[in-house]
Amino acid sequence: MAVAPAAAASPDLGVVSRLPLSDVELARMDAAGVDVLRVPLSWSRIASDSGSRFHWRRVDDTVLGAVDHGIEVIPYLDVRRWLRVAPAESARDLRRRGSNARPGLWEWKRFVSHAMSRYGTRGRVWGNRGGDVATPIAITTWEVRMGPGSSGGPAHLPGTELRGYARLLGMAGHAARRIDRGAEVAASVTVAQSRRRGPGASTLDRLVATKAGKFIDTVTVRPPARAGPRLSRGIARVRRSLDRGGLDDASIVIAPIGWSSGSRPRRRWAGRQGQADHLRRSVKRIDRSASAWGAETVIWSAWRDRPGRGCRWCRRSGLLDRTGKVKPSFRAFKRLAEQDHVAGEVPGGAFYGVTPDGELTEADILTMDESGVDVVRLVISWPGLQPGGSGPIDWRGLDHRVGSLAERGAAVLPQLIGSPGREGPPTAGELPEWARFVHAAVARYGAGGTFWQGFSAEHPDLAPRPPEVWQVWNEQNNRRFWNPEPSPEAYAKLLHASAAAIRAADPRAEVMLGGMYEYAAGMSATVFLRELYAISGAGDDFDIAAVHPYARGNAGIASQIEEVRDLLNLFGEHGKDIWITELGWSSVPIDESAGGVYAELSRDEAGQAEALEAAYEMLHANRSRWRLRGVVWYSWRDAAEPVCIFCQHTGLLRIDGSPKPSLAAFAGLALSAAPHEVPIDLDAGPIRVMATTPEPPGSCR
Repeated sequence: MAVAPAAAASPDLGVVSRLPLSDVELARMDAAGVDVLRVPLSWSRIASDSGSRFHWRRVDDTVLGAVDHGIEVIPYLDVRRWLRVAPAESARDLRRRGSNARPGLWEWKRFVSHAMSRYGTRGRVWGNRGGDVATPIAITTWEVRMGPGSSGGPAHLPGTELRGYARLLGMAGHAARRIDRGAEVAASVTVAQSRRRGPGASTLDRLVATKAGKFIDTVTVRPPARAGPRLSRGIARVRRSLDRGGLDDASIVIAPIGWSSGSRPRRRWAGRQGQADHLRRSVKRIDRSASAWGAETVIWSAWRDRPGRGCRWCRRSGLLDRTGKVKPSFRAFKRLAEQDHVAGEVPGGAFYGVTPDGELTEADILTMDESGVDVVRLVISWPGLQPGGSGPIDWRGLDHRVGSLAERGAAVLPQLIGSPGREGPPTAGELPEWARFVHAAVARYGAGGTFWQGFSAEHPDLAPRPPEVWQVWNEQNNRRFWNPEPSPEAYAKLLHASAAAIRAADPRAEVMLGGMYEYAAGMSATVFLRELYAISGAGDDFDIAAVHPYARGNAGIASQIEEVRDLLNLFGEHGKDIWITELGWSSVPIDESAGGVYAELSRDEAGQAEALEAAYEMLHANRSRWRLRGVVWYSWRDAAEPVCIFCQHTGLLRIDGSPKPSLAAFAGLALSAAPHEVPIDLDAGPIRVMATTPEPPGSCR
């Protein structure tokens, strides 16, 4: 396994399984997309009664079978039987006692040496295969399990056990350097459920400071049971601990993560569908920050449910039940493997979008196409499509818009918003109806949706362009859009209901927060986001943060984005993207005495174009550092009626449809980047330049 925290590739996906495994079972793993198999190597099961011989046959069959299917094997060496004797046995004792005492360090050293000599890069087992395998996948990572805070113990080991574990780890490291210089030794650590119990990273600090620290190439991290920001923060603490100890190149294997498919009201019991949801969200969350953490592999706790001993939740944590029947979690695992579990990737590369003010004309669509536009931020208003909040939904107008754009190859970035009969968010009693509306919209326009079935039948030569990101609300921190006062608690409920509906209709879809302006009338964006993260589970309900960094110039834009980026990083969300879903300046100057702060957001037409170009150049330069998914210009055409003091003239077109200088500036950026001629940072993905759609009268912006 490579050791590079800066690697941009998605981590490998793996599973844990007991030995032996039949070829049929290994073939099913291969079909499911399993990259890595984590298996136990237990001295008590492999050694003879006298301890003088080792029986490797069951291990041989599994390792060789995995190689045939292209699956890498990571064995974990269980050290529990040696953990307490290790600190008490001196080197002189080891030489004097030889192989006559059990369990002593002699047996541990001999067992590890035999295993590495057999399955390492030049291992004996590969020579026995003749010409069957040209380049065997040798075992290169050896995990020394039952380490600091391992399963079954606290996150802090007593000093005696820590010294014993360090000694065993050091002996494994010496064996690796002597027998197989390409091998890596992995220490194991559990991240505690709460700070009160203490993070496993603090014990890792002490372990790294021992003589064994120099042998640590990899750390296997067992994360907390909760799949939210606590998971991210725990792994981030381990990364910082390694960096403090000078192990910048050490990689991380996250093993294992898992939840039971049972339905007890306990932390790791999630039910069958809940288990699949936890798997999907956890892998996506890890994926987003894998590069920053140096995480190379994510391993699920069990391939198949198992009877008998072990923790209770573990017995039903498999992707298959005991009979071999697949669970929903198996299908979720397979889909993630097929997608290469890349978070935030949008097919088609960079997006450049605009939106009409009112109805789209054929001339509008033609101009959009000529300007490099291929995405539109489009409002999906609940009261606009279902005025009473129940009953039939009138999709006709939206069908026409989405279909007309798709015919020109443009995609839609939907913004879900509105309440029947009034301005403001749905009440708690209306949330079930809201969720049904959201589910219906995603089921219609999302991947495989009913709308696209008819579209493909009518246009067999055109590819569907279903949205992959759905935005929930607009400026929820602003009392204008969330009245009477912004409420992170109330928004969290709306977000949770929306995310559940979106993911149920399209499991591959991503959920984006409503864009927030830092200086909105109500609550600042950073305070709102901080309070949102304080609500249990809210961080799992969105994949992308969105901001509206309106400002006089680039310094104000940068400071607002930087504050949100820093806050996401603080909560361990280093890989969570930011989307600028509104940005713009008016092309008609506003008198400061009449417009107040809005005067800062006004220019003349030439000044609007200059501000647009300067902002995009700055955003391009910082897109990797801020992880900017896209930039949305507000708006496509000047509005007939004033939406806000400066908003009426922010369009790239005048009211009569004639272009402003800003349209040429926008098109120059969009067309010069296609097809991806602008240098792209692969870690952050290409910048996406967009324009946004205003909302219909009586709704929101």
